[in-house]
Amino acid sequence: MLNFALNQINTISVQDSKFLKQIKNLTLILKGNNIKYIEPNSFNHSDFNHLDLTGCAWNTDVSSLLNGLNGLTTHTLSIGIFDDIDADINLLPSSLTGLCNISVKELSLQYRHLSEDSKESFSCLTKIEKLDLTSMHLHSLPHVSQPNVVKELILNKNVFPSLCNISSDSFPLITRLHIVGNQNSWGLGNKCLERLSILKYLDLSHNDFHKVSCCTAQFSGLHSLLHLNLSFGAPLQLESPAFPANKQLEVLDLSHVFLLTDGSSSPFSNLADLRTLNLSYSHVNSTYIMIFEGLIKLLYLNLNGNFFHNRILKSDNLFSKVLQLETLILSNCDLEVIETQALQKLENLKSVDLSHNKLTSFATNAFGNLSGVSLNFAFNMISTIPISLVRNISNKTTINLSYNPIDCSCSNIEFLTWYKEQEKIFLDKTNTTCGSPPSLTGTELTKVSISCGIPLPYIIPIIIGALIFIIPTLCLVQYCRRRVYAAI
Repeated sequence: MLNFALNQINTISVQDSKFLKQIKNLTLILKGNNIKYIEPNSFNHSDFNHLDLTGCAWNTDVSSLLNGLNGLTTHTLSIGIFDDIDADINLLPSSLTGLCNISVKELSLQYRHLSEDSKESFSCLTKIEKLDLTSMHLHSLPHVSQPNVVKELILNKNVFPSLCNISSDSFPLITRLHIVGNQNSWGLGNKCLERLSILKYLDLSHNDFHKVSCCTAQFSGLHSLLHLNLSFGAPLQLESPAFPANKQLEVLDLSHVFLLTDGSSSPFSNLADLRTLNLSYSHVNSTYIMIFEGLIKLLYLNLNGNFFHNRILKSDNLFSKVLQLETLILSNCDLEVIETQALQKLENLKSVDLSHNKLTSFATNAFGNLSGVSLNFAFNMISTIPISLVRNISNKTTINLSYNPIDCSCSNIEFLTWYKEQEKIFLDKTNTTCGSPPSLTGTELTKVSISCGIPLPYIIPIIIGALIFIIPTLCLVQYCRRRVYAAI
């Protein structure tokens, strides 16, 4: 790597770059220099890993750079500009003709402005495998007649009026497509991506889509799709099923999307191969027990920021359909109570996040398996913990009880003693502190030392036992005395 970023280089000549031709697989960083001219043949026969010219020639035509890169072979070429530069020069279709004389697999043109959309713009991009057109003020992409090998296309922060305006049929080999943060409200359209039969990854997050029933027609033809991200978007009315053409999906992200369902059947019923589902802050109806029906292979479920009826996680709940779960996130759900055996059927659980709720009980009796599980109960209202709730926890389990007001009085002495004995299984011990009594507030549990007499629960049985023994003994002594006196 050779880094000349943010210097005062204005031109590059053949003589300047002569020594670079001896170095193979070089990463040359020239970003932030106002390079206005590169002499032709300066990089002829050069073999680079990455040539970064980001921010160069921002106020001149980019052809002054590209024409000087003739004969260059590089895996990645970055000739975009920075997002805080107000470029006065538009990128003309003819500006990119110099790319025809460069061998490059990944090209970034981000933040440059295309003055018009025409086939000429893409005539020299036919051998590029990854194309980054982020924030280029694109309203549409032209239909490209020449065969191309683009496998990854990045169209973030543009101004498409519809998903159909990306002319997806011009890029039949795409396996990864990113259209994040379109700058205006737009439509998903119908069958806009139908020709992308080998598309595996689709990121449409941070978009304000027109309200529409989703997603049968919108993702028709995507029979190879494995990863779909629709997070941070406008409300979606999910059909049942919502993804009939995408039954091979493995990852689905709908976080921060207000989901609307008709409640008749699960919108995910045909996604038997789904492994990861993110529904955080999606207003999931927790009383709709059948919502996860069909997700027989689901391993990861994120319900962070959703709410449960009456703030109770009942024993009869929506998790009965996802028995293979390994990770369950229920943080920020405003939970106050977890009923006994609520998660008992989830025998494969390895991580459960119940942090940032209002739980007052360390509800270990909700789980069927307490061996090798990570339990996060941080930021709750747990105070006293009966020893019966922790006695069956193995040393392979990890627990986070930080930021709970733990009672450090004698009424909780059994748990405090157990905590010190099992100290190694607890996380964030620094912030696992006493909430009471006032004299110990803020003290780490590992540093608490209190002296307690016989616990109150034990005193009454001891007294009763003593009375049971003493009273008959006194009666027997009295009886013997009477017998002796009678004999005399």
